[in-house]
Amino acid sequence: MATMQQQQEFDALIQTVDVLQATRFCQVAAVVIVIHDYVLNFDNEIRHIWGKRFSLVTVLYLVNRYVGSIIIICDALLFTNTSFSVQVSKIFQLIACFGPFISIWSTQLIMQLRLYAMYSNSKRILSFTLTLLLLEMAGTVTVIVIWMRIITYNNRPFAPWIDSWHMCATSSPNRSLTAIYVPIFAYEMVMFGLALFAVFHKLGGIGAAVQSRTRLQATVNMLFKYSIVYFAVYFIACAVAIGMYLGLPPTYIDVLNVFLMAISVLLGSHMVLGARGFSPTPEDRRLGEDTSSRCESAIRDDEYNHSTSHVRPDNFVRLILVLGARARNSALPRSFLSLSPVQTLAVPHIVGIVRFGGTVTLAS
Repeated sequence: MATMQQQQEFDALIQTVDVLQATRFCQVAAVVIVIHDYVLNFDNEIRHIWGKRFSLVTVLYLVNRYVGSIIIICDALLFTNTSFSVQVSKIFQLIACFGPFISIWSTQLIMQLRLYAMYSNSKRILSFTLTLLLLEMAGTVTVIVIWMRIITYNNRPFAPWIDSWHMCATSSPNRSLTAIYVPIFAYEMVMFGLALFAVFHKLGGIGAAVQSRTRLQATVNMLFKYSIVYFAVYFIACAVAIGMYLGLPPTYIDVLNVFLMAISVLLGSHMVLGARGFSPTPEDRRLGEDTSSRCESAIRDDEYNHSTSHVRPDNFVRLILVLGARARNSALPRSFLSLSPVQTLAVPHIVGIVRFGGTVTLAS
């Protein structure tokens, strides 16, 4: 009887070790994915983040990208390092519990600012979405605090076979942590509905949207990149996480949990880089309200085009003309906007800019 009981304990131990090993692999894989994506998009980050004036979106991007990546690395250290004491493990456990929400909330704030712009800077929408976000934060923190008050830490050896190995783990009497996804998913549902309403409201309904083919293509392209994909990925991630929490033993919880954090970091980062690198079509430029804004759009298109790794000389010409026109509140001639890069470069021997009596002229 004793031999059979020891065999069962040994089998359970082997299964636990296998799960921990799988968790380690997933933690390292998430770190590799985040670092790989960072290296691939570093050129775009230099162009669209560091090469522009700092703003609130820039700060949110940096928090999401860098703080989120550091938290993922700390989470991986918690599972791959075998020399941590119980106190150090508790600190890393707190980082693993609260850290991911820094990235999640920064990403949600980025989406909130985008929604605020879609509603023409409506203060009412901003107040409503901020209230929802604060309620979501309060609900999330409440669930985490309740869960942390009922869990127990243990640092028991793998006795009687391996006395020198200890496993620092947490155990909970229930699965209350699954409630953490309820406020997150409810908030994302409301934000997605507001985004869809804003799009079709501006287009005058679905029928008008289908008829205005050019406007529909540009709008749906942006919506697909930053709203539909964002919501769909978060929905699938929350569904998978809830399924794992409810359907698997507690030892399996952290196997794929780190990928939820990685998804948040990647979505938030690509949302900012994609929005700043989005190049409207010529038809979209003609929908602009004034000549100055169309010229600025042309500069952004040429300067930050994905196929260009440096600033071409014609961009300097256009930039100087825009700045000169802004200085005197004067609009640029429409003929300049229609010039191609080759035609712009054909302006002979441009060596400087001279202002005379409120006009901008070229000195050759």
